[in-house]
Amino acid sequence: MTQINISLSKLIQDIILTTPGIMQSYNTKFHNSKYPLNLIINEILYVLKSGVSWRDSRSQIHWNTLFWHFNRLSSFGIFQKLFNRLRVSYSEKHNLDVQIVDSTFIMNKFGKDCIARNKFFKNKNCNKVSFVTDINGIPLSVLFNTGNVHDLSFVNDHIDDLIVLTKKYPAKHFSLLADKGYVSRKLKGALSLKHYNFIYPCKKNMAPDPTFDKVLYKKRIFVEHSFQKLKLFIRANAISAAPICNGIIQLAKPTKAGMIAPNTITKPCMVVN
Repeated sequence: MTQINISLSKLIQDIILTTPGIMQSYNTKFHNSKYPLNLIINEILYVLKSGVSWRDSRSQIHWNTLFWHFNRLSSFGIFQKLFNRLRVSYSEKHNLDVQIVDSTFIMNKFGKDCIARNKFFKNKNCNKVSFVTDINGIPLSVLFNTGNVHDLSFVNDHIDDLIVLTKKYPAKHFSLLADKGYVSRKLKGALSLKHYNFIYPCKKNMAPDPTFDKVLYKKRIFVEHSFQKLKLFIRANAISAAPICNGIIQLAKPTKAGMIAPNTITKPCMVVN
């Protein structure tokens, strides 16, 4: 096991043992478990990172038991708390002056909740995933909605979600890079009140913007790199109602039905790395 996995496992254990309602279940002072907590977490991380199905897990823990623990941790928001801790820690060590927003489609054939047909995606059922990343392509905020929602509807929610990272710099101004799909003077004015400079290229029917920084805008490509990693991930590429996860985002809600639950796709509820 790599040093990163060991550190991640210890961080998850710390979150579990300080979360009311679940801490007693995994604390050996109150309860004797058949499997140690670190083993359970390490095996869950292996499934999430490798993309194998729960049934194909090479763990000594039965796959159904492993999935039960994953489902339980998810219901208590353990992985969401992990993501929040990781991004706060990351923001303390890296510069977030330049942020990038964009969205993409994930085709969803078998889902029922939070899906819609999109005319720009061959009229197929899909979900829309929206990222805000830094210039290193690290996701700082992740939102999820139906496939027919306009990109602009995510922006204010992203900014509100990022307050936990930006409130430490009340007088600082940030740059938010976006493509032509985000062109909106009204939104640009609203973001300026939140200390954000909304940067996007002008459309053909718009007057040139003399303040547009072409050199800075080239950094927008890094959000596309993040989407590429998401789409190349085997379980996100074959989306079904099982928990579809990668090192960035979970795209399905775990259910008691285990691997076969064709009507449970919902918004993402966690980030695991």
